[in-house]
Amino acid sequence: MSLQIDENFICKWAEDYDKKYQKANATEQCLLDYARGLPSPKVFERQKLIKLCDWKTGNRVQRHYGQGPHNDQLWICRVMTLAQQVPDKRKLKVLTLLDGVRTPTASTILYFLFPHTFPIFDKYAPKTLKAANLWQRKENDKSEEAWWDYVQIVRGLSICLDLPLRTVEKALFQSRGRP
Repeated sequence: MSLQIDENFICKWAEDYDKKYQKANATEQCLLDYARGLPSPKVFERQKLIKLCDWKTGNRVQRHYGQGPHNDQLWICRVMTLAQQVPDKRKLKVLTLLDGVRTPTASTILYFLFPHTFPIFDKYAPKTLKAANLWQRKENDKSEEAWWDYVQIVRGLSICLDLPLRTVEKALFQSRGRP
């Protein structure tokens, strides 16, 4: 029997997420407020981008963002501006041009730029989707194609359940395949 993802499931696990990650939620809100206040095209200051990457990686930013040549502000500006000009399906690819930014972190940047459009792609959410027979890929697939499939699935669940995208995504992350 497969996992059933319904409104009760989403609300239960999203609430569990919010209780467990209160400090992270405060940082998330600060970053959302910062991004909301940016003029278009939205370009993060380098230190804010590092803070965002740090939030995503659980304070392991040096491993994910600090390898090789550092992203300077001009490069960040060019990449983030271009990412906002290309079609949705290409935005992630552009953001991975930033040094040390891979699919999960690029999806997080997109979330902060477009919080009502893009969910955060995390390693635990596909496990939940797989348990519900909604994910046909390997659970550890972090390809651009897997990210795009994930975006479509989460958007669909959000619409069908009439719940915010972030609420759905939090529940998929927190459940980790558990009912």
